[in-house]
Amino acid sequence: MKGAILGFEEYSEYALRNIFDDASPLRILASLEERLAFLVVNPFFVREDYNIEIDDAVAARLGLTSENLHHVAILCVARKESGAFTVNLRAPLIINTVEGRFHQVILQNELYGMEVSFSLDKQGKQQ
Repeated sequence: MKGAILGFEEYSEYALRNIFDDASPLRILASLEERLAFLVVNPFFVREDYNIEIDDAVAARLGLTSENLHHVAILCVARKESGAFTVNLRAPLIINTVEGRFHQVILQNELYGMEVSFSLDKQGKQQ
């Protein structure tokens, strides 16, 4: 996939890898250019009511139209520290799954935090 992570704009080629079991909401977004990888999670796993609007500029940048919006995936950068998971719901990656391009946006909605705790046990997730 082609795109950039904020703060790591010098890297633009990534592969989305599943190194976990197939039921896991976690994936690895690994740079093809450097030893750099990000843990990412489906934000809807963390918050079922997660909702974003894709503005026209981002849609155009990703080649998205009203006809192909069903080719969109959303992932958020997560991290695991001391056995606990957190995710940045404020800066999702918008992905055109057909063309393999993504763009990270910063949401203005303060409802979504930058360090939201969650558990892989759906019953234990925090909202």
